[in-house]
Amino acid sequence: QIDADLDAAVAYVKKLDERDGAVECIVRFLHNAGPTPLEEGYGFSDLIRPIEAGGLGLSMAEAARRTGTPAETIHARVLLCDLPEAGQKALLAGVLSGDAATLIARLPEAAMREAALKRVLGGNEAGQPYTVEGVRSLMREEYSRDLRGAPFDRKDPDLLRAAGPCEPCPHRTGANPDRF
Repeated sequence: QIDADLDAAVAYVKKLDERDGAVECIVRFLHNAGPTPLEEGYGFSDLIRPIEAGGLGLSMAEAARRTGTPAETIHARVLLCDLPEAGQKALLAGVLSGDAATLIARLPEAAMREAALKRVLGGNEAGQPYTVEGVRSLMREEYSRDLRGAPFDRKDPDLLRAAGPCEPCPHRTGANPDRF
């Protein structure tokens, strides 16, 4: 909004290449527009996605530095992009909280995210909406496995030849701390 009574305005001119200009636009949007957590997720995703995949190729640390946002927050917001469409709509409508949405988005497979979202949006056993702690408990009880007592050797590379051993598996929370 410009005040029509102004005789002059201060302007800053920056010489930027296309990539840095795009980064600057996203950073300004994240700072000035009051985006929703989901919009932040898409903005951060554009910043950190590799260039060859159509992103701007910033490291997580560089994105955190340039936006002034902790890397953990960036990661949580980017995960929201993995929510099923119904979850994104529920988040935007205020039916699903950002924290609950992040817990669902952390699940490693789309089918699991769909099932968990349906369960959470359907309410708990008492027919009440889930609290964030309730969603956290549901994720722990229904969508994770404790492999410490498994009746097989988790380090065995021949356990399932196509997948390899459990220890480095990206679907295991302990092996994929960035996602979980």
